[in-house]
Amino acid sequence: MRSLQSKSRSISIGEAFITDRGFRDDDEAAAKILIKKANSVNILSIFKKCSLKIDEYAKKAHCPFPHHNDKSASFYYYKDTNSFYCFGCKSGGGPVEFVSLIGSIDKREAAEKIVSKFEADINLELSCDTKDFAARQQMFLEFSTLIRNFIHSNSDDDAAIHYCEKLSLIFDTINIKHNIDNEGLKSLIAKLKIKLGQYRAQ
Repeated sequence: MRSLQSKSRSISIGEAFITDRGFRDDDEAAAKILIKKANSVNILSIFKKCSLKIDEYAKKAHCPFPHHNDKSASFYYYKDTNSFYCFGCKSGGGPVEFVSLIGSIDKREAAEKIVSKFEADINLELSCDTKDFAARQQMFLEFSTLIRNFIHSNSDDDAAIHYCEKLSLIFDTINIKHNIDNEGLKSLIAKLKIKLGQYRAQ
């Protein structure tokens, strides 16, 4: 991996120090995308590559960073956020921060290393995300069409319009508040479709 030639500076994270080379303005967007892609990698896979053994039950280990001689297993792993935190040296973050600290390199170089080693995993994840997004958009379109057709066929019925608005509000509230996945969204739309059908049958 080629080294970056820009001047570096030290930034403190708790008692830990990492190098963070500044990005040019025209390169900042690309750097953010690179780091985002790198942070999508399962951090457990990175731990394994770095020979860090995590206690699967307690979700903790001895801190592996060069600046910390950890004697009490202060390093914790958090599955839900794909992150880590060491209560000894106060260092924390995601995959990029981990590789940056363990290798004493800047964040961009850490992101480049992760992307190069886990490119297949990242591409698979992005592919799944794209398919999920397309399916979700299709469901939103179908629900929108369902509502539009209901309003069109009941344009003279104020009670029907009010009922439709109520169901749309329920849909928006549940979707936003609970951030439901595609299967949940599909089930919700099916239930609301039944309710619209029941109104027509009255």
